[in-house]
Amino acid sequence: MASTIPVGQLPVSPTYDPANGDLYVSNYDSDTVSVVNGATYAILAALRVGVHPQTVAYDASDRALYVGNDGSANISVISATTNLVETTVSVGSVPQGITYDPSNGDVYVADSGSGEVSVIDGTSNALVRTIPAGSDPSSVVYDPETVNLYVSNPQSGSVSVINGTSNAVVATITTSGSPGTMTYNSLNGELYAADQPTSGTANLVYVVNGFTNTVAANVTVGEGPAGFGVDPANGNVYVADEKSGTVSVLAESSNAVLATIPVGLSPLGVVFSATGGTAYVMNFGSNNVSVVSSATDKVVSAIAVGKGPDGPEDDYGGSNFNSVNGTIYVANRNSNNVSVLATTSYSTSLGISSFSVSPRSVTIDATVRFTVDASGGSGTLHYAYTALPPGCATQNTPSLSCGPSAPGTYLVRVYVNDTTGHSVTASTQLSVIAATTASASTFPWIWVIALLVVVAIGVVAIALHRRRKRREPDSETPDSPPPPTEGAPPSAPP
Repeated sequence: MASTIPVGQLPVSPTYDPANGDLYVSNYDSDTVSVVNGATYAILAALRVGVHPQTVAYDASDRALYVGNDGSANISVISATTNLVETTVSVGSVPQGITYDPSNGDVYVADSGSGEVSVIDGTSNALVRTIPAGSDPSSVVYDPETVNLYVSNPQSGSVSVINGTSNAVVATITTSGSPGTMTYNSLNGELYAADQPTSGTANLVYVVNGFTNTVAANVTVGEGPAGFGVDPANGNVYVADEKSGTVSVLAESSNAVLATIPVGLSPLGVVFSATGGTAYVMNFGSNNVSVVSSATDKVVSAIAVGKGPDGPEDDYGGSNFNSVNGTIYVANRNSNNVSVLATTSYSTSLGISSFSVSPRSVTIDATVRFTVDASGGSGTLHYAYTALPPGCATQNTPSLSCGPSAPGTYLVRVYVNDTTGHSVTASTQLSVIAATTASASTFPWIWVIALLVVVAIGVVAIALHRRRKRREPDSETPDSPPPPTEGAPPSAPP
C-alpha cells in the first residue's frame, strides 16, 4: 500500500512545483486547493477558490498556478511563492482544459460550455482574447515545434489549431468521430486524440501530424480510450482503454499497435518514470496502479491505492510526476486522498526539453543550425543525428551547423544517450528549397544586351547634343560696331 495524504473532497489534478517542492491538489467538491509540503506531506493550506475546481496549469516562469473552476466560469490564479490566491479571472462557461504556452507566456483555457478558448496574459493575469473554437472544446495541447495549440472539439468532430503568435485559428482538422483527451509526443511531433463520443463507446485514436495539420492515422485500440502516456525512452504511446481494461501500445514511428496489455478495471491514465521503461497505469475500477515494463509490455506488479484513482490525461488530469525525486502522485477521487508512489527505478532524469532547427526553411547550401537542449542523465551525454539532408553529417554535439545540398523535406531525429545506457530522442522538420537561378548560358547574353543598351543611349545623347548646337546662333561681342549697311559711306575716323 502506498503512502496517502488526506485532502479535500473529490481530489483531482495534483500538480507539483519543482521550485518549492510543494504539491497542489484541486478538491472538486470542497471548492478548495490543498497545498501539501512535498517532503513531509503536511497540509500547508487549504485555499478557497471558485466552484468545482478541476484542471490546473503551471506557469514556471511566473511561479503561478491557474485553476479552472467549471462551476463558476473563472480561473483562480495561485502564487507558488506566497501560496495565496492572487486574483480571479472570468472566462467562458465550464472551463476544462488549460495549458501554458512558454513561447508567449499566455494561458489557454478551453471553455466547453461556450465553445471558445480564453487567452490569459501570464504576466498581467488579464483576459486578452477570446478565440472561437468548435462545439464543446475540452482539451488543449501545446506543440513547441510549431508554436501552435490544439483544441479538441468532441461535438464538432474537429480539432482547432491556434497559432501562439497571432492567437488566431489557422486550421480546423476534421476527424471521423469525437476527439477528446489529447497528448503531444515530442519525439515524433505528432498529437494523439482519443475518440470520446458523448454516448456509446469508441475504439479509435486520431494521430495528427503537427507539421501538416492533417490526420495521419486512425488507430484502432481497445474500447473507451481515456488517457495517454509517452515513453521518453523510445517515444511509444501507451493508451489506457477504460472499457476494455487494457493498455494499447502504439509504435512511435509507424503508430502500429505493438501490444495490448491487460491491466486493472477502468484504467484512466498512464504515467512514466523519468527515464522511461516503466509505466504506471491508474485503474479507477480496481483501486490500484499497474506497473508495466515497457521492455516486455507486461504487468510486473500492482500497487494498492485509494478508491477511484484518477488518470493524468482524462478530463480531470489526476496524476503528476515529481521530477526531483521520481515520486508519482495519484488522486483518489472516492477516498479523498492522494497516494504517493516511489518509483524504484528512478535516477537523474534524462530528457530533451527542445530540439529545433534555425531557420526552418532554407535554400540549398544555406547554413542551418540544429540545437538540442538536453539535461539530466548520468555522466557525459552523447548526441547522434539521423535522417539529415545531404551536405550534413552527424556529430557528437548539441549544436550542429551544416549546409544542406539537396532540396526536400527532412524529419531529422536526434538521439541523446548517457553513460548508463539511457536514451531519449526527439525530431524536428527542415525544408530545403532549390535556389532559383538562371542557366550559365544566359548570363553572357544579359551582359551583351545591357552593353548595347548603354551604347545606344550614349549615341542618342550625342546626336541630340550636336543637333542642338547647330540650331544655336553665334554669340555677338557687345562692344563691336554693327556691320555697315550696303551703300552707306564709311564712318569717319575719330
